[in-house]
Amino acid sequence: MLELPYYPRPALLNKIRTAYESGLAAAICLFAPRREGKTWFVRRELIPALEKDDWCAIYIDLWDNREVPELAIVNSLEAKSPPPRAVLRRIKKLEVKVAGSGGSLEQFQDPADAEVSLQGRLKAALNRLAKKNAPVILIIDEVQTLASSRDANFVAALRASLQAHQGTVFAFFTGSSRNALNRMFRDRKAPLFDSAYPMSLDDLGRGFIEDRASVYKRLTGKDTNPDALEEVFDAVGKNPFYMNQIILKMIVDEINDPRQAHEQWELRDDDDGFKARWVKLKALHQAILAELAHQSDEGIYTEPARKRIAKRMGMSEPLKASVIQQGIRNLTKNGLVDSIGEPGRYELADRAFAHFIESGNG
Repeated sequence: MLELPYYPRPALLNKIRTAYESGLAAAICLFAPRREGKTWFVRRELIPALEKDDWCAIYIDLWDNREVPELAIVNSLEAKSPPPRAVLRRIKKLEVKVAGSGGSLEQFQDPADAEVSLQGRLKAALNRLAKKNAPVILIIDEVQTLASSRDANFVAALRASLQAHQGTVFAFFTGSSRNALNRMFRDRKAPLFDSAYPMSLDDLGRGFIEDRASVYKRLTGKDTNPDALEEVFDAVGKNPFYMNQIILKMIVDEINDPRQAHEQWELRDDDDGFKARWVKLKALHQAILAELAHQSDEGIYTEPARKRIAKRMGMSEPLKASVIQQGIRNLTKNGLVDSIGEPGRYELADRAFAHFIESGNG
């Protein structure tokens, strides 16, 4: 499959390296909605740069390990620094029970054998890693997955272990849910409260557009209009993943006009197509998303908002706040909306989908 070259973010990389090397931060949390380039940056720029400087980088994607994220973290740490054979035999015995039961490892933990509990394994693995002759960095992608962890003690143990090895073991978290990250790092009762320096993934600018135009010409031998590319880039919420998809469509389908390629890309009928995504939604969910796209500056539970949502559904009376609340819960669970941290205020998680709805498709 054709893949466009990665566009680097040297300013962000330098900012991160400075924060670690100066001692200003032992942990950093980078926020951006999904598909806006966090993982690309981590895998293609951050990790290679750190490894070039002889750091030991351990990457864990919790989005692919949502069932038992705690076990994914521990297994990844142990892969870099295996436990002694005797402990490993006990670990494997317990994990066989887990595999056959559908339960979590802790359910089968013998309280007398703290060495093979998840917390014990976490602490032991980080202790072994801290003895390496190089700084260690634990990179956890989509860390907000831990916000729904059933084991708050594990998250607390993670923080305590990182603090115990400050200056030797570092952490780099990424997250795509503002609401979940707030619950993890901003809530005073949360185990990770105020434990990571926050950073945001800034939007790419004109340089990215000119680079994509250059890539298009190199692959097709044709010029395209950078201003039209920038207009499309704005329309997809400055999302580089979506922009690359549109340029690939231009290349494969021999479309020279970025606006035409963008329109066809939005209306495609696969699962990721915005039109296909929209028509699968319930009427209530469509009405709530349309309200957020058109009136995002007003609380979703206010009477004017509830009237507009009802009107979009063909109803004359305002919907009850409880009905809208249930709709918001469902949309949040499915990753379509996110709280902005203020009562009754939400936003669409995907800025490109918001633009699609705002442009008259919702």
